[in-house]
Amino acid sequence: MAKPSSWNDKTRTPLIDKDGQLTKAFESVIEDVFRKFDLFIGRELSYEEFKAFYKCTGKPELTEFDFKLSFLDKYCSTSEGITVRGLKMFFQESIERRGEDEVRTWLTNLGYDEHLINTDSRNFTLTFHSINKFEVVAKDAVRTELDSLATCLIVSRELETGYNQKDIISRRGTY
Repeated sequence: MAKPSSWNDKTRTPLIDKDGQLTKAFESVIEDVFRKFDLFIGRELSYEEFKAFYKCTGKPELTEFDFKLSFLDKYCSTSEGITVRGLKMFFQESIERRGEDEVRTWLTNLGYDEHLINTDSRNFTLTFHSINKFEVVAKDAVRTELDSLATCLIVSRELETGYNQKDIISRRGTY
C-alpha cells in the first residue's frame, strides 16, 4: 500500500501514548504481525512460529528452552505458544527496556515504515471446506508475486463490474 506523498513531511506515527500505553495504531500492527506468523491459525505463536518472528526482527537464534523460559512463562500464553495479548505485552516491555528506536528497527525488518504502513506484504486467509480429508502445505509467500497478483485480480474484478479507480481506493480493506 503506497502512502500519500504529503506524508513525507509528517512525523512518525507514535507507538505509545502519553500514558505509556500502546497506541491503537501500534496495537493494530502487532495484531497484523501476529496473524502473519500464526501460520496454523491456532491463535498462538508456537515455538517455530515465534522463532520465525524473532529471526525477522534481527534477533539471534532462539532455542525452545529459551522460548519457554523467557516468553511462555513471562507473557500471556498457552502451554504451546504466545497469544496476541502476550505479543503486545512483549512489545510494550521491549519499548520500556530497550527503547522505541530498537523496536522501530524490528518493525522496519518486519516491513513497516515510520508511519506503521506495511510496505512488504499483505496477509491472506484461505479457508477450505471439505468432507474429504486432505493436506495443505503453507509456504512462505513473501518472496513471490502473490501480493501483486491478488491486487491485479481485485482491480480487474472491480473494473469488470463497473467501478472506477476512485471507488476502489476509497473501499480498500473490504475484499
